[in-house]
Amino acid sequence: MNTQDFVYLDVRWREDGWLEAIRLRLSGWLPDNLVAQGVEKGVFEEVRTRDRKYFGLSARGLALTDVRPHSLANENCSQLAQVLLLNGYSEEWIKAGGDGSVECPEALLEATYRAKLMSFLSPTSLSSTAGNPML
Repeated sequence: MNTQDFVYLDVRWREDGWLEAIRLRLSGWLPDNLVAQGVEKGVFEEVRTRDRKYFGLSARGLALTDVRPHSLANENCSQLAQVLLLNGYSEEWIKAGGDGSVECPEALLEATYRAKLMSFLSPTSLSSTAGNPML
């Protein structure tokens, strides 16, 4: 079988909570309202200590966003970039939060995968895929 005839596309984006989890993993922070939504959807866990409250990715959040063997394929990264754009992605997602946001930098995606996915979200890359009927 010739493996160049097909590509595995990651369709975990269809799962409830994927958007909140991948947004956190791209930026390392989220607005408070998205943290609450992610906790409700089971992709984040709230942890309380005597001194503070924080959150992190749950096992489900990791399972929806971890790097898989096909994750680095150009077709896969392009598709995920298009899904993110359809869900309102903007460069503001990446800029540091502020009041009303929660940071979680340890949740960032693996560096190589994050950089590749971000390259497909760059304005130059987006203009080159504008006429692609597959996207």
